[in-house]
Amino acid sequence: MLSALLVGVIYSFSVYVNPLVERYGWSKGAVSLAYTLNIVITAIVPLLVGKYRARMPISRYTFIGSVIYAVGILLCGFIRGSVYEFYLYFGVITGAGIGIVYTSLATYVVQMFPDRKGLAAGLYTACYGCAPFFWAPLASYLISTFGIENAFKYIGVFFIVGLILVTRFLREIPMGFTEAMSAHSGNTTPQAPSLYEKSPRQLLSTPLFYVIMLLYTFGMSCGAMALSLGSPILQSTLHYSPEAAAIVVGFFAIASATGRLFWGGMSDKIGRPNVLICLCLITLISMSVLSMFTTEVLFVSAILLIPFCYGAYACTISPVAVECFGTRHFAQNYNVVFQVFAFSAIIGPQVIAYSEAATGGFRLAFMVACAFAVLGLFLAVLVKLMVNRARAAQKNENRQANAEEALSA
Repeated sequence: MLSALLVGVIYSFSVYVNPLVERYGWSKGAVSLAYTLNIVITAIVPLLVGKYRARMPISRYTFIGSVIYAVGILLCGFIRGSVYEFYLYFGVITGAGIGIVYTSLATYVVQMFPDRKGLAAGLYTACYGCAPFFWAPLASYLISTFGIENAFKYIGVFFIVGLILVTRFLREIPMGFTEAMSAHSGNTTPQAPSLYEKSPRQLLSTPLFYVIMLLYTFGMSCGAMALSLGSPILQSTLHYSPEAAAIVVGFFAIASATGRLFWGGMSDKIGRPNVLICLCLITLISMSVLSMFTTEVLFVSAILLIPFCYGAYACTISPVAVECFGTRHFAQNYNVVFQVFAFSAIIGPQVIAYSEAATGGFRLAFMVACAFAVLGLFLAVLVKLMVNRARAAQKNENRQANAEEALSA
């Protein structure tokens, strides 16, 4: 959880935008592109280097990622004036470090607590989402006191020291640990076996994989819309001042962390497919309110529900991956499913930016998000049906196997 807190710098990105614009004369659009690039690289890098995770201890693997991550932030303090330097340092190098540390630990916590996968993932990702509460004020203070270049340098040094310390305490999960936990889980709900055992290559021939990818892409794209332009939405629709809008946007982190923690634990109790159906319904209602009403209480409540659902989507990815596609290739499969972050980071901001450019407002984007939510709801129901069908087939196979054993005995 401390590691997640230390690599959550991306959610404090807005703090750096205006200082970078003022210092180097870049446009806000040019600076914001580094945000999208960072998320895309975070999603892609695990696909390229994830195979090395099985070849080295978790502490060494996360140590390497930590160094890459912190060096990227540190290098941002040595930019000479080109925005492409910022893309390289913050977008590519820092994003690569996050991809190594965050994704490896997202699978690690699920394997560590096999009887509480949803809650473990919720706690871990909640810390990642809460990072702005710590780093945004610190970054603002350092920028105003020492300047943007020195702020990056100080933060980079702090992160590299902090991450090296906390990753030293990570230990390998012993062989057979999951089975032992399942056998001694006390009063916890017995965990059903995975639906399938699929390799990353076999995922491409599995219909359930495509349904899940589309579902998460539609759902998380709605969240990416609000997260990317939350302040302009509030200023344009409710005529908030930048300061008032910033206060509401600050609560996005609380909403996201709450969603991760609440729905992560809830998914252990009512099942991941049921949680996904609930998230699609909440998103549909929220986006409908945003598209039809400008009453302050309704609008602010609805827009806070968007990061609440986004956080829930984020924390259920790893439990869904292990339950649907197995434990044998879990880490690699999670890296594949994790690409929904990149897809949503591209689609959501583009939709809402086009809406503002074409209509001067955001109602069109909210209507598109309603369509995404409807499609997501259909896919969530389809996931539930496919999971139930696979479970039924699994039980029939077990019954037949037991009957054959009894006959042979």
